[in-house]
Amino acid sequence: MSSNAGQSRKWHGAAHAMLIAGLLPAIAFAADAPAPGPKKLIEEVVVTGSYIKGSAKDAALPVDVLTFQDLKDVGSPTITEMVRNLGAASGNLGETNQFDGRGDSGVSTINLRGLGGSRTLVLLNGHRHVAQATQGTDIGAFPTIALGRFEVLKDGAAALYGSDAIAGVVNMITRRGFQGLEAHFDNQFIDGSNGDRNYSAIAGWANEHLDFMVASEHSHRSELQVKDRDWALVPYPKNIVGGWSGIANPALIYSSNFASIGPDPQCRALGGYQQNNPPLPAPAPPPATNIPNANACRFQYTFFDNLIEKENVYKNFAELNYDINDHTKLHVEGLYSRAEEPEWKTSPSYPPQALFGIDRLIKANHPGLVDMRAQFGALGPLPPGLAIPPGGSGNVYAQSRLLGSSGLDGGPQSGLRRTKTYRLGADLSGTLFSDQLNYDISINYSGRNRAADGQDTYVERLAFALDGLGGPGCDRTAGAAFIAGTGAAGPNSTPGVGPCMFYNPFSNAIQRSAVNGKVNPFYNAAVRNPRALIDWLNTTQSSHAFDQLLVWDAVFSGDTGVKLPGGNIGYAVGMQARNEKYDLHLNQVTDLKVSKCPFNDPASIVLVNVTAVNFNCTGPGSTVGATGPLAFLSGTNEAKTSRI
Repeated sequence: MSSNAGQSRKWHGAAHAMLIAGLLPAIAFAADAPAPGPKKLIEEVVVTGSYIKGSAKDAALPVDVLTFQDLKDVGSPTITEMVRNLGAASGNLGETNQFDGRGDSGVSTINLRGLGGSRTLVLLNGHRHVAQATQGTDIGAFPTIALGRFEVLKDGAAALYGSDAIAGVVNMITRRGFQGLEAHFDNQFIDGSNGDRNYSAIAGWANEHLDFMVASEHSHRSELQVKDRDWALVPYPKNIVGGWSGIANPALIYSSNFASIGPDPQCRALGGYQQNNPPLPAPAPPPATNIPNANACRFQYTFFDNLIEKENVYKNFAELNYDINDHTKLHVEGLYSRAEEPEWKTSPSYPPQALFGIDRLIKANHPGLVDMRAQFGALGPLPPGLAIPPGGSGNVYAQSRLLGSSGLDGGPQSGLRRTKTYRLGADLSGTLFSDQLNYDISINYSGRNRAADGQDTYVERLAFALDGLGGPGCDRTAGAAFIAGTGAAGPNSTPGVGPCMFYNPFSNAIQRSAVNGKVNPFYNAAVRNPRALIDWLNTTQSSHAFDQLLVWDAVFSGDTGVKLPGGNIGYAVGMQARNEKYDLHLNQVTDLKVSKCPFNDPASIVLVNVTAVNFNCTGPGSTVGATGPLAFLSGTNEAKTSRI
């Protein structure tokens, strides 16, 4: 199978191999395919796009039907694979997605006609399932082996279903009447990965009046790193937007008066890209924005990313159908799914939003800067950014991120993505008045719980660490007084001594490049960044989003008996009541009601890392605003909404 993850082969438990290629365009949609199991349907009833029952041949709207057998004939693809090849769909979520602004990694959606997943209505057995407001319904929660057929309405159906059906409707219908035991196993061997595996089984029992089915599926996707595909890491001159950032580490160094600029001398050696050699002087005054200078040491952050994240998914579904009498049927169903990416990988650190604030100034006596000037001054002329301009103070700015080519312990940072989906529904249907009136009354509840987290750097703590007061055991109040000349140094308040540590943004803190593996001959262990300091500078931002949907439906339909050239006139009347809820819960560092401002310690005012006016970021005269305490990821507010 040819895929965007490289060459792979899929082996099935029945000891035969199949190739998945050109999935849906090659399938002739079967309108009258028999349902699996001992119960045989006289005709296939299409319930998508109309509440008047009929077949795909008679439907007024363009409904395509894809059966379970059709999928088996092309290699039993996963739902994500099937949707990816659906001719009417484009721009679906279904892979890593971490740079896709529409949604999160590990989510699979259907996007008919490219109008967005939230504009494609997804039904399960003809009834709504919980959807996320911007992404739509996560179809990855449905076990493929339990699905008997798909009905795809490729036309807008907003008049019938509402605005979330503007692009169309996809109805997934389960394998009712299944009897026996069926199991599937498949494995994909992927170069550079441990492969993908899928195990699924379905068991059913049926008699004349009752049938019961339970299905379970477990899938595992192995990690595939970006660096394992040569086409995924393109040099900067060939693709300047191919995951390159001008905010790197090693840094681009400015003199404090912005009279000169130059990249860290070890930029190229440690895996960065430097455009100009020698670097050109920077313009003065300082740049008004954070757009990187053309002389920047560029960092390809996607080197640390994954094309495919390690993922484990567990899906379970059960349903019961009972013929109460010849005119009344009861259907009950339940679903539970758990999808987890335990080691979601990304850049070792994010770039800060502000690069040249007073809190980012690196003073001339900073040990890392002193060592850089000592080492490289002895080797020849200093790069302009490290040279002290005539009349200059020797202070500098480093346009940099916390971690770059060194990685976090040589690798990326990782986070967690977890999605739990659940559903419980009941449906009572049948006929009245000698089969003249059809009725369908149902109630369905479904929910989705999405958890996500990631790492970012404290603005205030980085400022303290640039002054030598970083670390959990440092007395920053006394240390700030000592630096300001209003107090004496103590054992826990002397910059760079004991528990008080300097953060060093220069290349002499990097022992080895994680990008090219080269050892840095100018590394100085005395000015390194201890892991304890990095852990103190970083924190975890996390969120839990809960979507819930409760739907009650009542539909009555029948035949008027009035004949026209096109057939009898049918009718349908009904009502629907929906209760939708959304709750967003955040940890303290993410919640703007709890953590509003970048600076919260009065010692920051003493060190002139923030002005007294901006210390209260939402107070009179402040130019900061409530952005939260982190350098890249802005905070947000918790939410609790509902609609009926």
